[in-house]
Amino acid sequence: MNLKRPHNKSRFGCSRCKSHRIKCDERRPRCSQCDRYSVACEYPSACQKTTDQACLGLDSKSSLSRNFGEMRTCITGLQLIHNWTLETYKGFGDTIEEHSFWQIEVPQLAFTHPLLMHSLLAISCLDLARRSADRRVDYPTIAAEHQNKALPAYRSIISDLERSKTEQNGRAMVAFTNLTTIYAVLSPVSTDPQLSKASRVVAHAIESFSLLRGSAKIVAVVGDSSLGCALASLTRAVSGDISLSLNPEDAHLAILEPSISRDLGVSPLGADDRSQVISNALYLLRRCFAMLYLPSNPVRIVRALKMWVESIANTYLEMLRELRSGALVVLAHWCIMLKRAETTWYLQGSAENIMSMIAGVLDEEWRAQIAWPLQVVYNQG
Repeated sequence: MNLKRPHNKSRFGCSRCKSHRIKCDERRPRCSQCDRYSVACEYPSACQKTTDQACLGLDSKSSLSRNFGEMRTCITGLQLIHNWTLETYKGFGDTIEEHSFWQIEVPQLAFTHPLLMHSLLAISCLDLARRSADRRVDYPTIAAEHQNKALPAYRSIISDLERSKTEQNGRAMVAFTNLTTIYAVLSPVSTDPQLSKASRVVAHAIESFSLLRGSAKIVAVVGDSSLGCALASLTRAVSGDISLSLNPEDAHLAILEPSISRDLGVSPLGADDRSQVISNALYLLRRCFAMLYLPSNPVRIVRALKMWVESIANTYLEMLRELRSGALVVLAHWCIMLKRAETTWYLQGSAENIMSMIAGVLDEEWRAQIAWPLQVVYNQG
C-alpha cells in the first residue's frame, strides 16, 4: 500500500526553491523557506509567469478568466493568419508572383511591421465574417479593433517615410495602404441620422476613393524599384493616346456627353469649369474601359477601376458629395466595371449598394441615362 501523502506541486515558486528542488509555498514577498534562512527571495517575472500560466491553464481563480481571454485572443490571431494564407489573399492579384507576395511575403513582413499585421488580421476577419456561419465570434468588432491599432502607427511612419524608407518598409507600407483601402470598402455605411441614406452611401464611397488616391501617393514615394514585379499591377499606368473605339460598348458612354453637364449647381469655379470637370471624368472612364481591350497587354479590370479613381478631379468628388445628377450618372457607369470585377471577393455587393443609391436619387428625367448600368448591375435582360 502506498502511504505517501499527496501534495500539490509548486509550479511557480521562487528561484531559490526551484534551484534547490524543494517545495515553495509561494508566499510573498518572501516564501517560508527563504524567510527561515533569511536569504533573498526572488520570483520569475510577472510576464513569464502569466505566459506559463496561460499556456498551462493553471492560473489562480482570480485571473483565470483573464488568461483564458488572452489564450482566446492568441488562438483567434492564429486562426486569422491561417485564413489569410488559405483564402483571403486570393483577392489580391492574379499572377503567381502576386499571389506569392500576398500569401507569403506579406505575412512575413507583418511580423516585423505591427501595423501591417493588424491590417492583415482586420481584412482576414472581414473575410471570415462573410463566409463563416459561426455567429459566436464578432468578427467585425475584432476587425475594427485591429484596424484602430494600426492607424496611429501608420500616421507616425508616413510623416517620415520619404527620409526613412527602405525596400522592406516601402513594400510593407504599400501593402498596408492597399489593405486599408479594402477595409474602407468592406466597412459598413455610416448610420449617422443627420445624413440622408444617399449622402451616407456617397460619403462611404468617397472615403474609399480618398484612401485609394492616398495609396497611389505612397506608391509614388516608395518608387517602382522597391516594388518589384509582384506589385507592378498596383502602379501600372498607360500613357499616350488610346482609341476609345477599342471598347465595343463605348457607344453607351459616348451618348452621355450632351446631357451630363446639366444640374451643375453653384460653385466658385463657374458652370463652364464644372462642366469640364464632369466631361473629363466621363472621358477618363471611357479611357479606362478601352484599356481593358488593348491588343497587347490589356489592363486588368481591378486596376482599371483604380486608375479612374486616381485620375478624377477633387471637384468631381465634391459634385458627388452634392449628389449632382451628372456626376452620379458617370459614377453609375463606373459601377459596370465594379460589378464585372466581383470575382474579387472584397468588391462583391458594392456595385448594387451604389446603384441603389443613385437610382433613388435621380429624377425621372435622368433615369434613361442609367438604363445600361441598371441592366448590367442587376442582370436585367
